[in-house]
Amino acid sequence: ISFQQQYNQFAFQALMQVACPKCQNPAGITRHGSYLRQFYLTASERIKLTVTRARCHACNCTFVLLPAGVTPYKRYILETILKALRLARGKSIYAIENTLDICASTIRRWQMQFEKWHKVMYISHELSKIHSAEELGSMYALERPGRRFMQVISAWTPLFHRI
Repeated sequence: ISFQQQYNQFAFQALMQVACPKCQNPAGITRHGSYLRQFYLTASERIKLTVTRARCHACNCTFVLLPAGVTPYKRYILETILKALRLARGKSIYAIENTLDICASTIRRWQMQFEKWHKVMYISHELSKIHSAEELGSMYALERPGRRFMQVISAWTPLFHRI
């Protein structure tokens, strides 16, 4: 089954289950369009998916449906980010760069973001015991509603819905 087919199944189910991230309306969410988005597995390996936009008929808010394994505003999928962070505990940045084909500056930026915004919750809720990126992303969203694991958290970052 292709990445696009997996995403399409996810989006179909999510449209029936998701609440509006703005007004929390659980009904009246419909497909509003789509766009092509590129995701990085490594620096040289990429996939393109057509992702679904949704609209709430109560407040007219539009939003994109992203599975738990995707972090908003990041090109790399959560599985790759998590792999780099876990490797960083025992290897040098340059060894990880060669192993995962991801530039050292990107790995350093992920480490900084993790330390600053996610480490406390990751440790306190024992998220390190979860090996699946999708499961970790879902658990993080339950513990911190409206945010995704490794999402940059600042005043300008809009809230994202829980799926």
